[in-house]
Amino acid sequence: MSTQMEVTRHELLRDIEDNVSALCKNYNLDQDICEQISIHVADFLAEHYGGMVISFPKDFHYKIAQRDLDIYNDFNGNNWVFLVKKYNMTESGIRKVINRVRKQVIKHNQMDMFT
Repeated sequence: MSTQMEVTRHELLRDIEDNVSALCKNYNLDQDICEQISIHVADFLAEHYGGMVISFPKDFHYKIAQRDLDIYNDFNGNNWVFLVKKYNMTESGIRKVINRVRKQVIKHNQMDMFT
């Protein structure tokens, strides 16, 4: 019988594995390679951080990668095919990058009313 903590822990690692695998697919990597990378990342986190209590802020993004900024800056509104070829990514992956960077740029440019 599993405790709720065990279920939650396995759910976290499974979510990490699924997310890394999906990200790898956006880079046109083979399914087998995506699976190997995603399992390795989940195993690494379990081995190195197992037993620790970690809290992630809900609105935290580590940083915007330079490549992601380049994609965002190269985007002119309708040059999806060009970006797919230039960055060797799927159109879906390019769209996700542009949307993620756009949100970060908007958030960064908005003034905080309480400071």
